[in-house]
Amino acid sequence: MKRIYLVLFVLAIAISSEAQKAKFKKKVCSVQKAGLPENLIDSDARTYNVLVKGAYAANAEGVETRLYGWEKDQDNPTAKAVVSIYGFRIGRLQKSSQKKEKKDKDGKVTDKWTEYSYSNTATGLATLYVYGPENKFDYKSKKTDSKQKEKAEAKAEEEKAALEANPFLSSDDVEEAEAEEDIGVDEGLADSELPLYTKINVNRTKEISTRNYRKSSDAYNEYKNKVDQLYDFKYAYPEAALKSAMSSFNSIYGFKPLLDRFYLSEMKSDKHPEYQTWNDAVEATKTLFKTFKFNKSIDEKVKKFDPIVEYFMGQFKSIDAKDKKQKKIRRAAFTNALEILNSLDRHDDAIAICEEYMDDKKLNGVAKRIKNRSEKTKAHLAFLQMSQRHIDSDEEILEGDLEEGELSEDEEVADN
Repeated sequence: MKRIYLVLFVLAIAISSEAQKAKFKKKVCSVQKAGLPENLIDSDARTYNVLVKGAYAANAEGVETRLYGWEKDQDNPTAKAVVSIYGFRIGRLQKSSQKKEKKDKDGKVTDKWTEYSYSNTATGLATLYVYGPENKFDYKSKKTDSKQKEKAEAKAEEEKAALEANPFLSSDDVEEAEAEEDIGVDEGLADSELPLYTKINVNRTKEISTRNYRKSSDAYNEYKNKVDQLYDFKYAYPEAALKSAMSSFNSIYGFKPLLDRFYLSEMKSDKHPEYQTWNDAVEATKTLFKTFKFNKSIDEKVKKFDPIVEYFMGQFKSIDAKDKKQKKIRRAAFTNALEILNSLDRHDDAIAICEEYMDDKKLNGVAKRIKNRSEKTKAHLAFLQMSQRHIDSDEEILEGDLEEGELSEDEEVADN
């Protein structure tokens, strides 16, 4: 009998211990913000004009243009965007072949064949010319954008070399369809009192490709059925090019609306004693952030997050750093609190917490990532003489202008 009680007691402890372990899943939280422009221009000088020209400009007449936080001035603007939508090109048809083989269980080749596919690309040509003053935000981080770009380019070259070395792949040009193009004049302003700030390629592309076939004629027949998509793109690309140009123009001078996104860790373990409170805090965070607008102050809303931040920080501090069983909930609480502070533009608070835990091996990755982000945003806000990523205006967001920000993942929180 005593043995039975002992087994039940040990089992109860094991179940209780398991119940204390928390598992998480990632939930995307979105909050509307004003994008921070590259340049600081005095508020009383923020006037602009947009000129759309070129052989295909007429196909973009329905697109409304706006430099957020600025006023339009047709006569004497401080900044001007000239969008040249000037040409269209369909490339030469590409035929690819891939050698295939089938082996038996002993590794002996029992069958060989070649599969064929076709692909092509249409390119709508457009250029953004920006005229105006330069007073640029210059921020030097430890990990510069140029180094990241170099790594990306090196990786792309490695992947390309690997494909070229593959003995089963080959690609060649064929004569079924020659390249076609209709290209006009690409030009900005012949004479402007404003200096040329920059020139940006805003070309748009459309690609089509077929499935793989053992007969090249079957692949070519599928291509012929799809090729009209490339010709239709001639009339669709000007609007997309103009939208892209205005996004770039806003990045230089404007305060375009952005949907900033980040991950919150939601608890999956419904047996955990904090399950309900934790997930209520996550849901409240998501709900409150949905009320934020890029063009309205958040001063009165920030206080509502105090109990939520205090809850996550309380959970974090209540767990011993040496407790391996609770490392996930400790990290999740830490990350949730910091992501919320960062999105509230409480950068001093976020940076101070991050610096306190830079030597914690379980948290230093998160701390470094959020600290770097907060430091850059804080510096950018200071440069623009702003306290938060929100402006004061009555502008409505034009259709298609609300851009989504990139998600920054904390790989060690979620349980797959």
